[in-house]
Order: sequence, then C-alpha cells, then structure tokens
Amino acid sequence: MVHVLGIFGSPRRGGNTDRLLESFLAGAGESGGPCSRVLVAEESLAPCSGCRRCETDGRCVIEDGMQRVYGLIEEADLIALAAPIYFYGLPAQAKALIDRSQMFWARKHRLGLRARKRRAGYLIAAGGSKGKRLFDCVELTTRYFCDAIDADYLGALTFRSLDRPEDLDRHPEYLDQARREGRRIAAGLADAGGTPRAGRPTEEEKGL
Repeated sequence: MVHVLGIFGSPRRGGNTDRLLESFLAGAGESGGPCSRVLVAEESLAPCSGCRRCETDGRCVIEDGMQRVYGLIEEADLIALAAPIYFYGLPAQAKALIDRSQMFWARKHRLGLRARKRRAGYLIAAGGSKGKRLFDCVELTTRYFCDAIDADYLGALTFRSLDRPEDLDRHPEYLDQARREGRRIAAGLADAGGTPRAGRPTEEEKGL
C-alpha cells in the first residue's frame, strides 16, 4: 500500500495545477493507499529564519503549520508537488515549505540521521509561457527538495501555455494524462514494495 502526499503549491485554490494534482491523486488512489493533502494557500507557514538550530538538534524551532507537514512528509511513500510557474520559479508559499525542509537536510548531512524509509517525489507544473527553459529552475529545486527528504525524484509532468483556469478546460487530455501518471507511479511503487527506482541530482546539476 502506497501512502501518497499531494502538495498543492499554488497560492490560489482551484487553478490549473490544483486540478492536475487532484487528477494525479485520483489515479494514485486507485492503488488502494491513502492520499493526504497539504494546501499551502491555507497553511500558516513562515519562511525559514536561517537560525540553523535544526543543525544542532534536528528540529525546526518555528511552531506553525509546518510541524504537521513534517509528519505528513515522514509518513509518505510518494510526494507529488504541484505548482504554477511564477517568474520561472515556484510561488513563495511553495518555496517556503521547501525552505523549511532544511530540517531534513540538517538531520541527514549534519547529524547523520537518515529517514525511516525512502520515498519517491514527483513534480507537476504549469505555466503560461512557451519558454524553452520554463521549468528548469522549478525542476532543479524539486530535485534538491527530494534529495533533502530522502526521496528519489521520479520525474515531472509539465504543461506550457496554461495561464488562466479556463485554459485547462480546452485540454481535458491533460487531466487524463495526470491521472494515468498517478496510477502508473503508485502501482509501480506498490509492485516494488514501496522502493523508489529513480535518480538523485545529476553531477552536472550539482555543479550549478
């Protein structure tokens, strides 16, 4: 059974990436496992203060909604992050969640503490531009987020020229594609006993 966590990374509910992630979770849920959700637009998540306390005791001292999110991340077998593109990057709310995951990085790289289990990560992103490198920054950030939380990055589902909510209505096949991906990935993880099967940041990316 695969426990899936969907992170809705848009500051506005009901947009394109929210709908795509819901379809992805619907497909993943067909594996029979539970699906949890984090709605960054409705969470109280302060930005990382850079205090570095997590490097000494392995926990974040900021007491807010992120404390609940930490538990959801630790329980998940598959984490799917969905977000629109803002200035070729993640929205501030989603980036705050990722920055606050510095706690996991500190546990792993400063304190030598590994996660109780490995997990998988996946990205869903949509943007209004047709730019060739529209998703480069978001995908690299997601790769390093996955690395910090001991998740193998399994890939991304990305869509250009999706700006207004009604744009997705003209492409129902995108929702079908997201559902199929959720079903495929969750079924693959279930067949593999929950063990992810794909990569870390590449050597080229580590040099960026």
